[in-house]
Amino acid sequence: MKIKSMAMFSVFQFILFIGFSVFLIDLPAAHAARATAMTAPKKIDATDGKSATEITLSWTAVPEATEYKVYRGTTTKAKESSELAAVANTSYTDTTGKVGESYYYWVKACKESICSAFSSKNKGSLKSPKVNKESQTEVKPAS
Repeated sequence: MKIKSMAMFSVFQFILFIGFSVFLIDLPAAHAARATAMTAPKKIDATDGKSATEITLSWTAVPEATEYKVYRGTTTKAKESSELAAVANTSYTDTTGKVGESYYYWVKACKESICSAFSSKNKGSLKSPKVNKESQTEVKPAS
């Protein structure tokens, strides 16, 4: 099966080849516009070692996006990451990390069922707690 598309006036025409049969399908431009790809978010920022309990992420808004999917992995390969959350705004706070681990984050912009490609990655980590060398216990700040 092969699909070819042509933009003609306000209608997108798709030619569908199935075996030896050819079908011409007209799709109004309004529907075709829904099928266009979203732009990936830019300027991904992840805090690195600023907190012992959370990593805060932020990114620039994508016009038309109604949701952002946040992904996290321990390698630099986006395809090996897992979806961490879906949020409506341009920030997210990850409280599930472990001290001593470095994480890579990516974000996808979405509208309905259409999502962008992965954004560029950014690395984040939790702050290591201070440890008393003699007692090997965590030193907690005075309140």
